Amino acid sequence: MPKMRLLASAVNSCMPTEGRFSNGLGEVYDSETYAGRTILVRYVFDDITARSCRFVQSFPADSGKTWEPNMVALFLAFIAPPVAALR
Repeated sequence: MPKMRLLASAVNSCMPTEGRFSNGLGEVYDSETYAGRTILVRYVFDDITARSCRFVQSFPADSGKTWEPNMVALFLAFIAPPVAALR
């Protein structure tokens, strides 16, 4: 599968993000500025189904050898009823 480039929206900026999705797992990486220094960030999408996925954001303390998650989110898709049905 080819590499992909995304634009990840951060506070007042857009950072280029590189990675790939393969075999039900998505891993993307970028560099961000934190406390005046550049840090590496990894985003993992896993447990991917047609209606949900889990997202984990991690930072390394050792240039990417090991990762410490600092945020985990579960994304769920739902089908909203037509607007007319809500009236």
